Amino acid sequence: MLAHPGDEAGVVARLAEVARGRGATVVVLGDPKHLSGAVSAQSRVVHRVRDLLAAAIAPVPVVLEDERLTSVDAEQQLLARACAGGSTRRARSTRSRP
Repeated sequence: MLAHPGDEAGVVARLAEVARGRGATVVVLGDPKHLSGAVSAQSRVVHRVRDLLAAAIAPVPVVLEDERLTSVDAEQQLLARACAGGSTRRARSTRSRP
């Protein structure tokens, strides 16, 4: 995880630096829509960052990935691991991380 640089311009500059440094052929950003599919306020920020980043690292594509069910999927995987004999302690500690 990267430290937050403080503002959108800083985010774009840092992401561009990482993408270039790693020779990215595509950059995927999570799109935090509401469960209904409606665009959230944070989603609008991500869309702006995507547009600025795409301009900064062209011709590398910057795409959005719908994040609506990623938390639900992660929770189900943790519970399945715990039920299959995995450590429930580890599942709980992993789930509580920000």
